[in-house]
Formats: sequence, structure tokens, C-alpha cells
Amino acid sequence: MSTKKTTDELENLLQTRFGTAKRAVSFQAKLRARRRMENETLQELHRDISRLVQLAHPNETSSFLAHVGVTSFIVALNDGDLEFEILKLEPQTLPDTVSHAIRLESLVESVRSRSHAAADKAGRRVQRQRSIIMGGPRIPKTGSGYG
Repeated sequence: MSTKKTTDELENLLQTRFGTAKRAVSFQAKLRARRRMENETLQELHRDISRLVQLAHPNETSSFLAHVGVTSFIVALNDGDLEFEILKLEPQTLPDTVSHAIRLESLVESVRSRSHAAADKAGRRVQRQRSIIMGGPRIPKTGSGYG
């Protein structure tokens, strides 16, 4: 029996016993089931997906890991609209995917906050007009006294 074969067998035995080789299947299942939790940041999701990809596929090439990471991250977002927008951008790496997600989520938040502010302003305007029409007390404009 050659030394090389014995060394390889011992390495495989040790990897199976103490390494992630046997646990890779478990990590693959965790990776497939991973979804973004409420109030979890995209950066936190990114770190966990990166960790799980490495543990689930310890002996794969970097291009394979990149593909799995991108796909897993997009699915883990658990937001169909955001997933669709990111897929349209065709990111090739996990960092690119995360950057796109952060930018798109920021844009959505910005538009949402502006539309809420506009709706609040319109609501106050309608209240003032109702008060005037109904002859009730006048509701002041925000920040400018009575109007």
C-alpha cells in the first residue's frame, strides 16, 4: 500500500469525521430554506448567506460559489418585486447582488416616505377644506399659523 493512498484515506476519514463533508448536506438544506427575517439588514443576510454557501459547498470552484451565492441571496430576500428588479440587473457576484439590493431598497424607501408625506399633506388640506365648508374651526396649516 502506498503512502499517498494511505494519506488520502486518512484525510478523507478525518474530513468525514471532523470536517464539514458530512455536514454539507445539512448546510445545503439550511441555505435553501434561508429567508430574510423581519428587521434583518441586507448586510446581515449577506454575511449569513456567504457563510452557508462556504459550508454547504466546501470543495467547489469560486464561479460555482458565486452562482449559488447570488441565487441563494435573491431567493432569501423573500420579496418578489425586489427579486425581480435584481434579476433584471443580472448580477454576477454576491457583493454586486447585495449592492443592487441595498440601492433598490433605499430607492423604494425614499419613494415610500415621500408618498406618505404627500398623502399626509393632502389629508390635512382636505380637513381644512371640510372645516371651512362646514363652518367649523379652522385647522392651521403646518408650520405657518392659521391659513
